[in-house]
Amino acid sequence: VGFHPTGICGAMGCSLLAGRLMELDHQKLEWAQGVALSLASGTMQPMQDGTWTKRLHPGAAAASGITAAALADGGFTGPAQAYEGRFGFYNIFLSELRTKGDPALVVQGLGERWEFARTSVKLFPACHQMHAFMNAAIKIADEHRFRPEDIERVETLVADVARELVCEPAEAKRRPQSSYAAQFSLQYGMAASLTRKRFGLQEIEAPAYTEPALLELARKVDYAIDPNAAFPKKRSGEVIVTLKNGAKLRERQEIDPDEPASAEAITRKFFDNAELAIPRSRAEKIRDVILALEKQPGARALTSLLAS
Repeated sequence: VGFHPTGICGAMGCSLLAGRLMELDHQKLEWAQGVALSLASGTMQPMQDGTWTKRLHPGAAAASGITAAALADGGFTGPAQAYEGRFGFYNIFLSELRTKGDPALVVQGLGERWEFARTSVKLFPACHQMHAFMNAAIKIADEHRFRPEDIERVETLVADVARELVCEPAEAKRRPQSSYAAQFSLQYGMAASLTRKRFGLQEIEAPAYTEPALLELARKVDYAIDPNAAFPKKRSGEVIVTLKNGAKLRERQEIDPDEPASAEAITRKFFDNAELAIPRSRAEKIRDVILALEKQPGARALTSLLAS
């Protein structure tokens, strides 16, 4: 309905996490969620013009959750039934979609199955709806010999839910005007992935998203609705590249949101990002401390290394 889940769900979840760390009792944890319900915020409106506020939502959600827990700890009361109440989370934020959900899943396996281990990590700095397409485009570019100028057109098959997010308005998506807009342009993402065989931080900064050759290829990218899209259980992406000699190169990829990225892929992304700012040797030290966090008596070893 237009709310950004990170901003809304993040505040609710963080109020519980902060409350647990503060050792709040049952009553105060309930208050904290009730307070967070009034602090949770964030809509998808910045997606319409590429402005920055969506980037604010994760940090704002964390701040709201911590604030809610701190207020509850001090005796500030929050409403009960923050989720299932008449004006609670489900009815207000989900609107008519609430009838399609299964609230029983919230407590299924509680205390036995841990969802954090199934967290999906983004390997590309772009909308998650684009990742399967990038995997497909990079695979095509890796497996076939062609130049960008050899491409006649590129067709993508997208889930209907992703159309307005990453495909429309088409002309604006083909010429992103900002780094943020580049992160939500399937047309530009396909051009960069087919040409550079990657999509990292360097691809969402100028001069990449203003590069004439990439914009020319983005102009050749179209989309159609995928009749076999499996969203939300899976994020699928099908790419068909037609070359000027008539050859068609086709690849379909799927991403399971419940299947975390491999440790090797996450580590590779970390180094790709970190080495833009610090030497490899320091990045390796940070990696080693992070991977051994469970053996550390506290956060000092990591924070000291980050600040040095």
